[in-house]
Amino acid sequence: MFSIGDWRGAGSAELDDAARVLGSVFGTAQSEGPVIYRRPWPFEGTFDAEVVTCRNGAGDVRRVYCKHGPSVDGTRHAAYGHRGGLAREAAVYSYVLEPLGVSTARCIGFRHDDPTDADWLVLEFLEGATPLLDCRRSRALDRAAEWLGSFHGATEGLWPDLLLSGIPFRDAEWYQGWMDRTAGWAGALHLRHPWLATACRRADLYEPLLTAAHSVIHGEFTAANVLVRDGDVFPVDWESAALAPGELDLAFYTLGWPDRLRRRVETAYARRRWPSGPPPTFEPTLRAARIHACFRVLGDSPAGPSAADARTLFRILRSLI
Repeated sequence: MFSIGDWRGAGSAELDDAARVLGSVFGTAQSEGPVIYRRPWPFEGTFDAEVVTCRNGAGDVRRVYCKHGPSVDGTRHAAYGHRGGLAREAAVYSYVLEPLGVSTARCIGFRHDDPTDADWLVLEFLEGATPLLDCRRSRALDRAAEWLGSFHGATEGLWPDLLLSGIPFRDAEWYQGWMDRTAGWAGALHLRHPWLATACRRADLYEPLLTAAHSVIHGEFTAANVLVRDGDVFPVDWESAALAPGELDLAFYTLGWPDRLRRRVETAYARRRWPSGPPPTFEPTLRAARIHACFRVLGDSPAGPSAADARTLFRILRSLI
């Protein structure tokens, strides 16, 4: 953990930025020293992240989790609009997570810092939380799926009220775009996988997603984006949130999993989302979502995924279509 003196050695501009932003969030004057300690977050991410011990306007000391960086609009990270940066993440906290009262880190503030042209998202620091990716109990995978099922059930039908929130709606053009990009970079792989070109032109593969019930989805719901503490689940990193069928999150969560584990988690999800039993559209919608999840990963980069990932995804796609 860095003290103010340690951080100042790296350049006072960084300290001034944090003091200016957190002073605005907590109503603390810069001269009163709102920042006490700053510690870089040890995990790599798109944005600079750190845990900051700071003082609020009442003089109380607390720790917060800060993410900051430039807008992602027009950058490669935006992934053709899939990710919306900290502004979209802040919108999800304001319009969805906090009104619903679901287990999540509390959003303390969102600010755009004009002097540095950077967005700042200030969140509650979840003391003692563990990444699901590092959790050794497989039951935690079920709990995350149950959280997801409850969340999708709670947000189903809310999307018309959220269209002006900055959370995007997924349509046919969106799904077809990922198929087109996959077809574009595949090149010589079309000779090895002659079925691929035809699959990339089949609108029927995503049509169930157009007619399914829409919820708020996380967009990149993986074990790396979920924290667990005392049995409670806390999904994080909501910059890919969208209005779409909830099955898309479930498909992305279980992509590449062994069949037995995948089916167990899918059952846990469905049981929580539909206590009286899933609708008959669940299976075809989930199948279409799993197909899209493959195209979503395949079409993310102009160079395509690694050779090993491509082989796995082509195998899954072939089995589904």
